Amino acid sequence: MWTAAAALILALAPCQDSKLAITKLRATYGVPGVARPDNLVSPGDVLFLAFDITGVKLDGDGKATYQIVTEIKNSKGETEYKHSSKPIHVLSLLGGDRITAFTQVDVGTKQVPGEYTVQVTVKEPTGDSASEKAVFTLTSPQFALVQVQTGIDAERKASTPIFMVGQTAYLSGVLVGFKRDDAGNPKVQLEVSITDEQGNATTKTPKTETLQTLPKQATSIPLQIPVVLNRPGKFTLQVKIVDQLADKAFNLKLPLSVSESK
Repeated sequence: MWTAAAALILALAPCQDSKLAITKLRATYGVPGVARPDNLVSPGDVLFLAFDITGVKLDGDGKATYQIVTEIKNSKGETEYKHSSKPIHVLSLLGGDRITAFTQVDVGTKQVPGEYTVQVTVKEPTGDSASEKAVFTLTSPQFALVQVQTGIDAERKASTPIFMVGQTAYLSGVLVGFKRDDAGNPKVQLEVSITDEQGNATTKTPKTETLQTLPKQATSIPLQIPVVLNRPGKFTLQVKIVDQLADKAFNLKLPLSVSESK
């Protein structure tokens, strides 16, 4: 089953003379989050689409009101899911000319694999509207890390694509599609390495861990990788997860941008 949600993530005062439009529609890991390298998603995954809205009308108090409609269509153009948010009210405080918002698509486990289109529409009470589309491909069930997110807390409440020295960055996700042995246990090896901007490894050997015990009824493994940020720079976090029973591997690379705190 599909589900969706939409919300505002940043309010800046829109320009009153421009036409209502959606720009910079992009897929991310969480909101605000690191950009996804592609629009491939697996069953059980979450697809976040962030975008900018320009041309929103303000009332005399500097408040904008709009709705976000998220519609999912299959490759035949048939609507499989449609969600309209409640009216969203934004009070502009910082000036500027845009509102940044997002819609979230929770991918179920029973959808047919294939190409899907997400159409995002912003509607104002005046009747003005603007739409944009994003295409993604839903794969067959596979060994993968889904619901990936980078943040500054272990509870996954504060997602962010950028960090500061002194913080701990948390990469988290949910591993699905692994095999079990005759005793019902998985055998999954996790390998984590980090390289700097020049491509040099920051440690002599990667961090490794083997996961071999799991409740028999569990169909997923929550994973979380904490990284203590002790210096600024642009790094790449590389994660390799191997299902040793099925001889399958999942690889993920994420940028890790760390600024000096001042």
